[in-house]
Amino acid sequence: MHYLVIANISEIKDYQPACVNNFAFDDIGTKMPDACCDKASWGTPGPPSFFQGAADVLTKPDDTKIWSCYVRTAPAPFNGEWIRNYIGCENGKLLAHEECVPGDVTMVTQEQYVAGEWTYPMNTTFGMTKFEDGTAESCGCSPQANFDQGPGCYIAFATLAQMGGANPAVFVKVEGTCPTEMTV
Repeated sequence: MHYLVIANISEIKDYQPACVNNFAFDDIGTKMPDACCDKASWGTPGPPSFFQGAADVLTKPDDTKIWSCYVRTAPAPFNGEWIRNYIGCENGKLLAHEECVPGDVTMVTQEQYVAGEWTYPMNTTFGMTKFEDGTAESCGCSPQANFDQGPGCYIAFATLAQMGGANPAVFVKVEGTCPTEMTV
């Protein structure tokens, strides 16, 4: 999973008209043209508010085991905290999800954010204990952020950024293949 963010949604029409969307809650999980997730397609230097970091790492720091339900750094304004995503194969199909909140914590609300007290996103110590192998369901993933149409570009959640006052367009590129089953 690799995220691409346009902090100022109004810039999209000038660079990638096919990527214009309302970016409302109901749009999360919508499959978009692949160009929306392709940095080169946005031109050089691209929109002024463009940002793309490194692709998600599916391993714990200093380890090589790949987890289907993995912990990654949280976006601003939750810098230094951790969230959980899912990517895996279910019934031979590549699936990815966001907001895979462990059962022993709850997703931050706006009220908790304002008060400065929440359990998810997670601190480093707790977050590093939440790598799991499982399904999207067993990992507690949001059914809304369901990237279930195979590899491609999707509209992703911007909920955490919105708590900090931003309203970005967030795209996620889902890549990978599922092993083929051998038949004899």
